[in-house]
Amino acid sequence: MSDTNKATAAEKAAPSVDLADTLGNPIGVTVRLKGAKETVDAEEGETKEHLRLRTIAKNIAGVSTMEVDGEPWTFSQERALALLQSHPHFADQIEAGIKKG
Repeated sequence: MSDTNKATAAEKAAPSVDLADTLGNPIGVTVRLKGAKETVDAEEGETKEHLRLRTIAKNIAGVSTMEVDGEPWTFSQERALALLQSHPHFADQIEAGIKKG
């Protein structure tokens, strides 16, 4: 995808998850998932939780416009993983969307 803020027709057909805060209120960010579920191999010494978060991040195709501390947030797998680590409720929401697929 050339621009993470603009979805192609194929990406629009892929599942997506509208993120909510811990109280269930929408935050205005939609996470686009990849069409086919991808897996990752466990790294030596990696915890099950870290593997779960890496797997979730691997299945994210992009996000709608999002700002962090007033700055545009550009999507990457590494940033997605960091976001999931700091906000585990997002990981749970996205994982449910992946399973629903």
